[in-house]
Amino acid sequence: VKSDVATLPLFSAPHAAPHAAPHAAPSAHAYHYLNYTETNAEIQKLAAEFPSLARAWTTQRRYGLPSVGICAGAPCETWVLEVTERASLGRSPERPDVLVSGALHGDEIVGPLVTLELGRWLLRRQAAGDAWARRLVRTRRLLLLPLTNAVGFAQRTRRELQHDPNRDFPYQPSSPSACMTTVAARSVNELLRAHLLQLVITFHAGMQALAYVWGDFAHRGGAAHNRSPDHAALQAVAAAAGRYAGSGLQGSAASAAAAAG
Repeated sequence: VKSDVATLPLFSAPHAAPHAAPHAAPSAHAYHYLNYTETNAEIQKLAAEFPSLARAWTTQRRYGLPSVGICAGAPCETWVLEVTERASLGRSPERPDVLVSGALHGDEIVGPLVTLELGRWLLRRQAAGDAWARRLVRTRRLLLLPLTNAVGFAQRTRRELQHDPNRDFPYQPSSPSACMTTVAARSVNELLRAHLLQLVITFHAGMQALAYVWGDFAHRGGAAHNRSPDHAALQAVAAAAGRYAGSGLQGSAASAAAAAG
């Protein structure tokens, strides 16, 4: 199932302070792209800096998945940054889980940056006493997966070796033996199996769009042609996210859109 939603609609502001967030003053933090080693080092650094709110682990160690390929001279690992208020997690068994991933396609490098910076922003805003950020870490558990396709990212290629993780689903009716051939897809699948996820967000690159689950080619046909079971809900979420994000158009495209009304 394809799901490319580049926003966080579950992260609503507190009802008591509807204008308090998320429009804060611009950050002085400088954003720049990181390589494989730097990204994973930042994940572990954030977990060490905020031990009561974050922890870092790999899908290899947690789920027993193999490493695939060599990244920076060592077997590639798929790191997860888990963000939530850990002290109250045991008292909140129904706390919603949200998975945010980047680099499902290894050469789409904006995703790792946005996913990692989301974790950094949320942790530091919470530590600074921001009420909205505090509410999020107390009422959500974020599973941040910046380098889903670790070897593809390290080698700046779309695929994981010879396979596209975004076409590697847990079923292949035409060839059942071809299921789950990539560690990237298996990592996502294990997270889906281990957590009751309320929302999955994956950042891609190359176009400006908010897209939601549309179904799959194996199950298309009939009255609800190629639509997911929760199509109406997802359509509403995407529409709300689009209104919040704006057109996203820049330059001549924005001028043309404004002229068209």
